[in-house]
Amino acid sequence: MDPADVIQQYCRSRNWKKCWVRALAWHPHFSKLALALADDSMRIFTVGEEIMPMLRSVDQKNVNCISWRPHIQVELAIGVDKGIVLWQMNSPASLKPGACRTRLLSQPGHCPVTSVEYSSTVRKENLKISAHRFLLHQSRDLL
Repeated sequence: MDPADVIQQYCRSRNWKKCWVRALAWHPHFSKLALALADDSMRIFTVGEEIMPMLRSVDQKNVNCISWRPHIQVELAIGVDKGIVLWQMNSPASLKPGACRTRLLSQPGHCPVTSVEYSSTVRKENLKISAHRFLLHQSRDLL
């Protein structure tokens, strides 16, 4: 089955293949909104800021889910057809080229990722991922 068809079937967005906004996520502790667009770019909106940075990565294809890392305003995870792209920005205000780094987490046979969520408890943060026929529970230090 084509990854886009699997995403269409399991994605939280209604009519994912034709949506202009494919996913969105509000940061749980900061006034930030991440939007995944149909061209696989990410836009970051911050209350009080005029500039809306765009995040792109070569691994960022068929974006369908986003999750901000709690308590940290510069890290987010993006579910894509090859796995998860983890974004880490150097600072909340600096999203210039070279000011960010990405890492692709993938496991053969366990793609596309159709849900990614950070959960936070008092002692640790976890990244929970679900993919076609697979569920992974990954611990805190990913980047």
